[in-house]
Amino acid sequence: MSCFVAICRPETGTVWCQHFITDNDVSILIQTKLKLGVCNDNTFFQCIICTFFVQGNGVVAKFLSVLLSLAREIFFKVGNVTFTSDAGYDEADIRRVCGINDGDNLVLLETESREKALEHRFPYIESAKIVKHIPSTIEIEITPAETAFSVACDAGYLYVSASGKVLEIASQPCEGTTVVLGANPTNTKPSETITFGDDSVKEVYNAIAEQMTKNETQNVTEINMTNPYDLTLTYDNRITFRFGNMNGMSYKMAFGLEMLRQMETSGEITEETVGSIDLSVVPEKNKAFYEEDRTAASATPAPGDAAGRTDGSDSTANGDGENGDTANPTGDTDGITDPAADDSGDNTGDSGDNTGDAENV
Repeated sequence: MSCFVAICRPETGTVWCQHFITDNDVSILIQTKLKLGVCNDNTFFQCIICTFFVQGNGVVAKFLSVLLSLAREIFFKVGNVTFTSDAGYDEADIRRVCGINDGDNLVLLETESREKALEHRFPYIESAKIVKHIPSTIEIEITPAETAFSVACDAGYLYVSASGKVLEIASQPCEGTTVVLGANPTNTKPSETITFGDDSVKEVYNAIAEQMTKNETQNVTEINMTNPYDLTLTYDNRITFRFGNMNGMSYKMAFGLEMLRQMETSGEITEETVGSIDLSVVPEKNKAFYEEDRTAASATPAPGDAAGRTDGSDSTANGDGENGDTANPTGDTDGITDPAADDSGDNTGDSGDNTGDAENV
């Protein structure tokens, strides 16, 4: 080995060759770095390296270096930009923030920073993806953000997406969204993620939001965290989930939603039913208590209420103790007026006052 001779253009990403000189022959290493953009995973397809070992006098290496460099400069130019959605924004503004112009090199166009710029500059863009289509097309895939929560704050209400992205500040709650009270958010800047001063509030908020998304739950009217020892959630302005304190919120929420689903399926809860579900002892006893509000409900007995309950009668739900997956609502013909009284582990009834306990047998 005597020396190395490098022939390359100064720009990053150009074709370059390296002569590995020995006593008997010349080995030519040609490396090309091409970003084809056949998919949108930039970390995987950032570069494709082709290596050739050619024995000869170096003329082939020089020729290929010039040829491939010219191909990169002449072909694969941006000539068309398309959008899957504009999220309510002007396409010219989106393109301006992207910094994509006709004639830009499609192969070398960086996409990740442009995607982040779009998501930060436009609050109602939940996510953006820039996809390259050889030979000359750029496709900008935009997922619009939708308001899921109206979180009360000092300035009014924060409109927040299901992912936690702050969309805007308004004086009134957004119609059709879940109003969150008592959370006291600390970050109110649009396009940023909502934050809270209390970590426990953050955990409760995230647990409820996660279960709502996981179960595709709609019609949640309000989440009230004003009293940390009496957290409540209101469903469809008529069914109140009473969680008690902040412990085990994810399990309580999952248990309550499953109990509600089963009671709606059985007909015990109808679209006119008004009542509450006490979930405060779910983590300890794996059971919840339902109480119907007869004063607000229709005078006609609800379908499936064969027990003929009087005012204040309850139902209980028993689960299997595993992640709240199988809450099984059942009618309690004895009625329950005090869920806290169920400490003895037995099932007793008193025909005189029509009260009793239901236990997870």
